[in-house]
Amino acid sequence: MLRFVSSRRVVFLSVALCLAAAALYAQSQAARPIVQKPNDYWRAYRTDMIRQVFDGGFGSDVDLENPFKLTYNTYVEAFSSNCHAFLPANHRTLTVTQYKTKSDAYGNVRDRQVTVQGTVDVDPRFATKYKQFGEELTSEGSTKAAAMAVASGRATVADTFAPAMDVFQFFKTEPCNSPAMRQLGENLLRGAMGQRSLQQLTATAAPPATPGMARSPMGLTHLVDACNAFYRDPANARYAPSDATAYCTCLGEHVQPAMSPEEEAYFAADFEARFRDNILQPKNAGSHPAWDRLHPLAHDCAR
Repeated sequence: MLRFVSSRRVVFLSVALCLAAAALYAQSQAARPIVQKPNDYWRAYRTDMIRQVFDGGFGSDVDLENPFKLTYNTYVEAFSSNCHAFLPANHRTLTVTQYKTKSDAYGNVRDRQVTVQGTVDVDPRFATKYKQFGEELTSEGSTKAAAMAVASGRATVADTFAPAMDVFQFFKTEPCNSPAMRQLGENLLRGAMGQRSLQQLTATAAPPATPGMARSPMGLTHLVDACNAFYRDPANARYAPSDATAYCTCLGEHVQPAMSPEEEAYFAADFEARFRDNILQPKNAGSHPAWDRLHPLAHDCAR
């Protein structure tokens, strides 16, 4: 006897199979070893964005930041150019249009002309966000903001394109099929989709990388990443300084070098209780052996 399945049930089954496949894929990615690079490795890079993505130290709103969007799109284009043989068989070919804009002294776009039109082959998982970020990065509002930043002296042209240059540096250093290349790509995709990083997925199950090191519930071992994650959490918005990203970067540049790797992992494991509510507070003088050494440095970043 033939049995007919309703179209609604077919839809439910399809959705269930897709969700199950996505869960299995996430588990398979999380099961792979996490690659860690020493601090010296990152000194060859101009910005901290690529390291934050690689180390999984980004918040759920990282996809709103232009440096992240530029890092993401440059990665997609660089992979197409340098690692084409490693694209999946079902990759998509997208048309890319670049524009040349002319702005006045106030940053207003007066003329916009097509300068380059070509194609890029993209892993289907990256395609939607690649197109979205491309449109946002070339929008009139985005180009005007960048022009104003350069005109006011707050940034240089080199600053604007630094995230892209960092991606090129990464491709010069890491092979196409290396675990490091896979990790950067997966975390870029997760950041673009508002998902947890590979490190955050494995944080609860994996032991600390070094015996005696504390592990953050979010899988973070760097102070700057724990700082960004804390202040980017909407629940902590009332505590955030006026420029939380700059503040966290300052901690990474001036406080982190004064710490041992074990200390940094300890404070990153519970940024709020161990660092913000202790090291940062003048009333806690002497409450932690590292307070006298770290508090003055952290206080300078808060000014």
